[in-house]
Amino acid sequence: MNPSPRVTIGMPVCNGQDTLEDAINAILAQTFVDFELIISDCASTDRTEVICQSYAARDPRIRYVRNPVPMGAAGSYNRLVDLARGEYFKWVAHDDLIEPDYLEQCVAALDSDPGIVLAYARSQWIDARGHVVQPDEDRCPLMDARPSTRFAAFLRTPGLCNPAFGLVRLDALRRTARIAPYRASGQALLGHLALLGKFYEVPAFLFYRRMRGTPSGGAGAIGREAPWIETSSRRVGLSQVPRWRWVLAYHRQIFQTPMSPLDRARCLYTVARHLVFSRRWWRVEWAALKQAVGVASDDQAYKAV
Repeated sequence: MNPSPRVTIGMPVCNGQDTLEDAINAILAQTFVDFELIISDCASTDRTEVICQSYAARDPRIRYVRNPVPMGAAGSYNRLVDLARGEYFKWVAHDDLIEPDYLEQCVAALDSDPGIVLAYARSQWIDARGHVVQPDEDRCPLMDARPSTRFAAFLRTPGLCNPAFGLVRLDALRRTARIAPYRASGQALLGHLALLGKFYEVPAFLFYRRMRGTPSGGAGAIGREAPWIETSSRRVGLSQVPRWRWVLAYHRQIFQTPMSPLDRARCLYTVARHLVFSRRWWRVEWAALKQAVGVASDDQAYKAV
C-alpha cells in the first residue's frame, strides 16, 4: 500500500450491513486508484464488522477501525479526518453511491487550480433499492476569487449539504471545525470552506444519495436520528435547531479567515442580511425549537432553553 495515497476516503458506519457492500464496491470500482478507504465503525451490532474485515483482508487500501462505544456522528466523522493521510479527502456515507469516475474528475479539478478547495459532482436521490428518484442539486459552484463574493453566493444557495461529500483539500479541512454535534452542521463547515477557497462543480450526475428512514451517516443527513448526532446532550432535541449555531459559526469563521478588512465587513453584512434580519428565517427556527423541547408557548420555550 502506498504510504501516502493522494486521496483518503472516510466512511463512518453504524449498523450498515444492508447497503455497506454496495457502497464499498462503488469505491473499489473507481478509475482513480491511488486512494485509501478508512471505515470507522461506530459500535455496530449487526454484520458490519464481518463485512468490513472481509474487504480489508482482500484489499490493502482498506483500513477498518472499530469504535467499541458509540461516538455519535460528529465523533465518527471527525476521527476519519484525524486518521487521513491523503492530500485530498472525501467523506462517503455507507448507503450512498458514486460513479466510477467520481474521484478522477474531482482530482483533476483540484490539480488544475490550487485556489479550489472543494470539488464535487451533481447528485440524485435514490431509493432503498438504488433506483433514481429525483435530482438533488445544490448547484453551489463558487469560483470567484474574492472570499466575500463566494460567501454571499453560498448563503444565497439553499441545499442539503451535498458538496460536503465532495473531494476537499485535507489541509483546508483541518483548518475548520469539521462536523459539529447538531443537525445540518455541514452547512457551517461549507461556509468556512467557501471563505478558504473556491468550489468546483463537476457538470455530471456522479453522486447518488440514499433516501431512506435510517441515517445515511452523511454530513448533511446526520439529523435523521438525534441520538446519532449528539449522544451526550441532555436535550438531544435541540440538535434539530441548527440556524442559531450557524450564525455563531459564521461569525467565528469570518474573523479566523485571513482576508482584507473590506472583505470581512462584506461577509459580516451578508450574515446580518441573510440570517439575522430575516423574520421568516427566525420564525422557522423558533417553531423548530418549541417542537424540539416539546412545548407550545413562547414562555415555556424560553424556560426550557
